[in-house]
Amino acid sequence: MKQDQGAGRDGRATQEPIVLEVRGLSKRFVSHEAEVHAVEGISLSVRRGEFLTIVGPSGCGKSTILSMIAGFEPPDAGEIMTEGRPVTGPSPERVMVFQDLGLFPWLTVEGNVRFGLERTGLAPAEIDRRVRTYLDLVHLWENRGSLMHQLSGGMKQRVSLARALAMEPKFLLMDEPFSSLDSHTRERLQGELQELWEKTWCTFVFVTHGLKEAVALGDRVILLSARPGRIQREIRVDLPRPRSVDDAPVLKIAKELRAGISSWVDPVTRAEESL
Repeated sequence: MKQDQGAGRDGRATQEPIVLEVRGLSKRFVSHEAEVHAVEGISLSVRRGEFLTIVGPSGCGKSTILSMIAGFEPPDAGEIMTEGRPVTGPSPERVMVFQDLGLFPWLTVEGNVRFGLERTGLAPAEIDRRVRTYLDLVHLWENRGSLMHQLSGGMKQRVSLARALAMEPKFLLMDEPFSSLDSHTRERLQGELQELWEKTWCTFVFVTHGLKEAVALGDRVILLSARPGRIQREIRVDLPRPRSVDDAPVLKIAKELRAGISSWVDPVTRAEESL
């Protein structure tokens, strides 16, 4: 594994304590047809407030790693620690945003954000504060009474982000959340996500198959090999924010990465990466 050192988040994240440790993580799935070796020997650490991106070809176990960090899937080998405690199951400290947003179509924007909060035992005044705060943060307070069918794809994604951030988690885990959006909407949300990260100081772990997206968003980029997923390379992205996938420095790093991994760049990634 190659690691390039540099500064992250204006030099601040590199001074923060390590809050997520993954040690020797492996996972297999067995079906009637075959055994799938998803990931093998994954070890990494993440500092508080860091934005980590994980990129690799389709089927390399990116989502499996995220699911194990969330506590939805137990590893076959290895361990996951958050703030020195083992991950043994789901926790409100680790909130996941899926490709399928899972929004309730019969609830309004406000109702979707409020839904999970009302099951936490929080005081009504605190729930009201969080709903207003995070809908303001994603610029949807004026749309709080809208139903899901009245929203664009980008607006639905912002509802999902507000719902997740309203839980005020320590870790926000995102599984290719922009993959179904058109390129214009995706790029706009990439910029907005960086703003949200700056304002919340939450630790982000973001999975994608797009090299440009990984570089544009991440303080560090973890590249996985083809199945079984192993860490092929780790780089630190020392570029000022906000970043765009079309910024020349972002494109330069993404081109260098693509040149070194052409053997596993799959058709989906190739279609996304017009470098």
